[in-house]
Amino acid sequence: MDQLIECAAAEGTPVTLDGSASTDPDSTPGTNDDIEEFDWFTDYGTPDEALLGNGMILEGSLMLGAHVITLRVTDSEGETDTDEVTVEIVDTTPPTISFDLDPTMLWPPDHTLRAIEAMVTASDTCGDVAVTLVSVSSNEPDNGLGDGDTEDDIQGVEAGTEDYSFMLRAERAG
Repeated sequence: MDQLIECAAAEGTPVTLDGSASTDPDSTPGTNDDIEEFDWFTDYGTPDEALLGNGMILEGSLMLGAHVITLRVTDSEGETDTDEVTVEIVDTTPPTISFDLDPTMLWPPDHTLRAIEAMVTASDTCGDVAVTLVSVSSNEPDNGLGDGDTEDDIQGVEAGTEDYSFMLRAERAG
């Protein structure tokens, strides 16, 4: 049977290839006891053909993407037949991201610039993750009324980079 499997790791996803439903007319009825070899291949019949392994049931690992796998069975008379199965390893689970800020609160609101550090953790089951700073915003207006008449309340931000350190002004609108 074709398989659609969620990716388990960037290094490969465990798969089970099962040829136990293979039949041979010379086998005892209800069995496949005349089949002597079960050979599993990728790119069967091409110059890139590669043997994945042998056995009626084969445990293996496949990378992200679609794989056409061929099972070649050989009976006691040396006759062979093949069948193909498509195993698609998909990544439908989004990456995760979390962050903490230090400090978590700017207090007292005395108009001083304070260093802020963002601790960012991001991961993805099936690949590398790149995190970039998109923007930094404040819930207080820049140079708003009652805020001490200061400007540039956010400084040192390098948007589009892995910038996790910047400065914020500790103030509050009147």
